[in-house]
Amino acid sequence: MIIGGSKRPPSLNPQPRARGLEKAVSEPRDSMVFQLPGQAGSVRGHLANDPQHALSPSSQYPLRTYMLTGDNQVAAVDFRDLFENLKARAYPSQNYKITQKRLEKVIARSTEEREQRLQDRSPTGLRATPKDNSLNPTTVTMFTDSLSEVSGVYAQQLAQIGQVEGFQVVLAGHAGQIEDIEAELDKKRVKNISFMSLPEGEVWVEDYGEPLLQKGWVTPAMFEGDWIRGAIDDARKQRFPKEVPSNFGQLGQVHACQLQPTALGQAAALGGQAIQGLAYLEGGNTLTGTRKDGEAYALVGQDSLAVTKKLLKTKSDRRVKEAVANDLGLPASSVFAVEQPGEFHLDMRMMPVAPGEIAINDARAAAEQQIQWLDAQLQKDLQDPANHAEELRAEFAERSKNLREEADKRAKYEALTTRDLEAAGMKVHHLPGVFVDPDSPATDTSNFFNARHGVNEAGERFSIFMGGKPEEEAFVAEKLLHADLGLTRLHFLDPAQTASTLSLQGGLKCRTKPDGELVPQAELNHPVLNRLSV
Repeated sequence: MIIGGSKRPPSLNPQPRARGLEKAVSEPRDSMVFQLPGQAGSVRGHLANDPQHALSPSSQYPLRTYMLTGDNQVAAVDFRDLFENLKARAYPSQNYKITQKRLEKVIARSTEEREQRLQDRSPTGLRATPKDNSLNPTTVTMFTDSLSEVSGVYAQQLAQIGQVEGFQVVLAGHAGQIEDIEAELDKKRVKNISFMSLPEGEVWVEDYGEPLLQKGWVTPAMFEGDWIRGAIDDARKQRFPKEVPSNFGQLGQVHACQLQPTALGQAAALGGQAIQGLAYLEGGNTLTGTRKDGEAYALVGQDSLAVTKKLLKTKSDRRVKEAVANDLGLPASSVFAVEQPGEFHLDMRMMPVAPGEIAINDARAAAEQQIQWLDAQLQKDLQDPANHAEELRAEFAERSKNLREEADKRAKYEALTTRDLEAAGMKVHHLPGVFVDPDSPATDTSNFFNARHGVNEAGERFSIFMGGKPEEEAFVAEKLLHADLGLTRLHFLDPAQTASTLSLQGGLKCRTKPDGELVPQAELNHPVLNRLSV
């Protein structure tokens, strides 16, 4: 299924007459005023297909939000107005702390407990927090030592979104530095953030542990040795067809940097269970969620299973799945192996979009969309007599070639991953959601899969993405909101941070870890879909 493929092109959607605000020629303004559902107030904005979209004040603000109107058009609304109308009272700020001495005891105890679990294969009995919109998030944990670093910027923006959607940011940092951050945020009057002091940590909180629905955390297995690369290489050679290269990036950073104690410390600081996993599951390569019938599932990248097999010294795929299921609190029948989509982590090219539904990147469609944008820019540039037309056309042809060649490479991986997702019973959507540098097409410039999803107390589904170019955000918003996924709001964070975090091979999802409560079964398939009126 191509997301949004059956919808009319945005250019064919009629625009209602502007209400309340007039568009200025010299200085673009948001041309419309929308009414929020339930008489919650009004918000300025414009339709996403407005030619002035990129220049409108709501598009220039660091936080941007998209919603559907009553006549099924996609609107970009001013987040500042949304915040003033929908914000709830900020959660009271709390402080959590764990010392190095206490952490060492937690590590020792969890090591002993893991050895016992290896012997008797007893499950944790605790389900890992799902990463789809079967979760009503109450907290989003992050780690940073500076408010100017990407996670520091994101934390402040997520704190604002949290007041709209009903969650609080828990910002962790090194002891002695998190206190300074707290004081700085207090001066800035930033609310809706609690603080956690840890003896060690790193920004990639998604990868070094899974929360257990507010009852603790489970980490990837802790072990010694430098054999992960070899285990992955050997397994890939056996799995991949000869025509599909297997020499792309690999996981293993959590083990290499020994980041698991951070998750154990977080669990202890919050008063929950601190559990070392039997399997080696980096969070970015593990997608947990809930099907429409309420059954939990876990999609695990093949590289994680290869490392776990080597770690457990077994040749049995069943034994590996049992270990994974043990860690995640699921039956082994709910664990599914998924081929790496040409990336070291699944979440760099796919995401859950509804119960039992996964969106995966469509590299070829993304390339063609980028070529359309490049062509539109080319036509504008050709109007300037100062430009050299032949050079511009040659550059366009070269960039188009680059994009298509890279997309053809990516498509081979996408086919293998799609095969496994469908075998797992997932409904698969093909979404053009990763855009690349046309001069260096192996480099992502925007990634709309490394995102977070949830349901708020009102029963509305929402998603939060890294920022991109205005035309990219509007394109993705159109696709998702027109795909009948039950989404009410899409939020996009500061695009100025995107290049920095993608250069480190990670994004928004990699830097955040939600926890909370399961959406009740009765509400799982009946989200509240609120729309704007004009």
